[in-house]
Amino acid sequence: MSQRCVVAVILLSIVLCASAGDAAITWPDPRHFSASVDRQDGNALTLSWPVIQYCAQNGLQNFSVSITKVGDGEFRLNVNSSKSERMGVVLEQGEAEYLIVAEMKTKFNVHGVSANASIRTGDGPLFGSRLSLPVQEVSQVRAVGDGPFVVVLRHGVTGECLLVIYNASASDSYTIEATDLCQYEKRASMAIALPIKSQPLGFLPKMHLLEFDLPDGLLESLPKFNVQTYSLSTGAKFELDPPCDVYGKLELTSPKTAHLNVTFRPPASHPRLIHNFTFVFSHTNETIVFEVVDDKNLTKHGTKNTIGYGQILRAQHDKAMHFEVRSTASYEYPGNYTVTTYTNNAVNKKAVHCIIMPKFFALQPPHYELSVSWGSVLVRWEEPKLFETSCTYLVDAIPYDKNASRQIQQPFGNSPWVAFYTLTPATKYSINLGSNCTGSEPFWMHLGDVETEVGAPGVPRDLQLTQIGPKSVNLTWSPPLLMPDRRHHYEWICESKNNNASIEGETEDTYKVLTKIGPGILSCTVQAVVRTRDNLFKFGAVSSPVELLVPSADLPQAPSVEIVPVNEATVSLNLMPVPRPDALGFIVTVDADLTISFCLDETSGPLLIENNGTLAVKALRTGPASFLLTGLKPYQSCFINVTTLFAVNYNTTSIHVLRPVSLGVDVLWFCALVVPDTRTALY
Repeated sequence: MSQRCVVAVILLSIVLCASAGDAAITWPDPRHFSASVDRQDGNALTLSWPVIQYCAQNGLQNFSVSITKVGDGEFRLNVNSSKSERMGVVLEQGEAEYLIVAEMKTKFNVHGVSANASIRTGDGPLFGSRLSLPVQEVSQVRAVGDGPFVVVLRHGVTGECLLVIYNASASDSYTIEATDLCQYEKRASMAIALPIKSQPLGFLPKMHLLEFDLPDGLLESLPKFNVQTYSLSTGAKFELDPPCDVYGKLELTSPKTAHLNVTFRPPASHPRLIHNFTFVFSHTNETIVFEVVDDKNLTKHGTKNTIGYGQILRAQHDKAMHFEVRSTASYEYPGNYTVTTYTNNAVNKKAVHCIIMPKFFALQPPHYELSVSWGSVLVRWEEPKLFETSCTYLVDAIPYDKNASRQIQQPFGNSPWVAFYTLTPATKYSINLGSNCTGSEPFWMHLGDVETEVGAPGVPRDLQLTQIGPKSVNLTWSPPLLMPDRRHHYEWICESKNNNASIEGETEDTYKVLTKIGPGILSCTVQAVVRTRDNLFKFGAVSSPVELLVPSADLPQAPSVEIVPVNEATVSLNLMPVPRPDALGFIVTVDADLTISFCLDETSGPLLIENNGTLAVKALRTGPASFLLTGLKPYQSCFINVTTLFAVNYNTTSIHVLRPVSLGVDVLWFCALVVPDTRTALY
């Protein structure tokens, strides 16, 4: 059956049950969830949702609970378990009301079922009591009327009938059904018949005092309740309520069929009026009747489809005690059925319970695991052990990015695992397991989503070594073209080829200033590194080395340069404001297109000019180391490199930038912004 049909069947079942007005039977069943507070402690909460009890082949996947406090929007407590159907939680000390939302996911229902509950905690043991939440005692009550009397304990908030108390020695022709007090959603699920002493009171006409002893522990499980008493007419016509707490116990017999047992408890009717229970199963019209007989005649009637009266008495007030009806028919899943139940051949008071058979994925792996490590994705699963079937598998890794690589693998031999080694890095994948088992149609199961680890980063680009001081060098680079969007850093290594010494380190920047660098050839490489989700590292390739000849600190340093704007197209350059006897001459380039060369000792000597571009700049020498540049483009930046040639076989170069700045409204002027680079080079 297609997934669309499965959804349609479930929705139809819900609609039918909603129209019937009686609780549906399903797995897991929300009615099985319970939350109880330890009365002695007052704030210790026990959460329980039995699963295996109602289908031994099923299994817990995840039991999660969210708890909020009424009136406190900030309080929220989330707990979950993947191993136990029972959890304990300690709440905040103090009297408060809490709302609980639980979700149960099982092997056969991976989508989950929700249930709600509310509880109230105590504020520590009270004076004169060992308990934070004392048990509300009921031993004497008042009633008005001629009798027979019935006592009803009703929920203090919802009005639900929690417990009906009958007089075991009174006439058995009266019962709670003779009134409209406990009907429909307020119907009681517990009753007890015990001796009740009645004596008149003179406060009001026909007022009586009723005295009785309830069994120990019977009231401990009840929430806060109100006590109400009624005098019932013995001549009223009525039908008894249908059985209560109708649940289903399931046993899967094949990939498509199952056997069903229905469990039930007697209604909260007067026990002497209960004679039989009838169950009619819809798809085969199978009818099963349970007769209630006197305990003395139980052996004469046999135990099949008979219930002793004493068992009825115990089951009415013991919610852990139930009876079972086994249907002989097989039930296909998914599917929806109904079981109609009633007591004593009732005509009008019949309960119709929907039986919602979801798509039990009985042959799905009960457990599976997805793990990502470095460049691989490992998929493991546990093979199902039901129905003695054999299965073959396919694993499909489907990327959410259409440009990424999709891969399908089949396990080697009977191995319940596969590993993907060549999936696209840093990509989210949907991992799906295809199963083809004997006796069942092939199906696919979504195991989950994984994100592959990032790939190795690329190679850092544009490495440069620049001397920024007598013993200082700046190593710079550009990020790789391929850099995963993860936390990353760079590792650098620099070696001195003169003495085979090396230094190394790491940084998150794209530069590193090296100090105390001696003269000689310095060679450096850079490598990008990214961090994976498991805090492991992936290293990119090492860059090609970049080298710099670091001169001795005793060699000349670049002289200072004065650049003074004259007008918007003219600047004055003084290349050596302080005379130096070791300087021989200069080479000046403007935007790498115009080169001006001259000797320092020829004050009026010629300027050697080479124009390799379209600049209309002219140079006019004004002193031994100074000249004018005219014809510059107004209001445009330009670069001026000044190389000084010394008597020693050594040159220095400094870089200067001219930028236009605003000195007022609509007035632009050049000013000199000197950017010393002091690059040094030997020729």
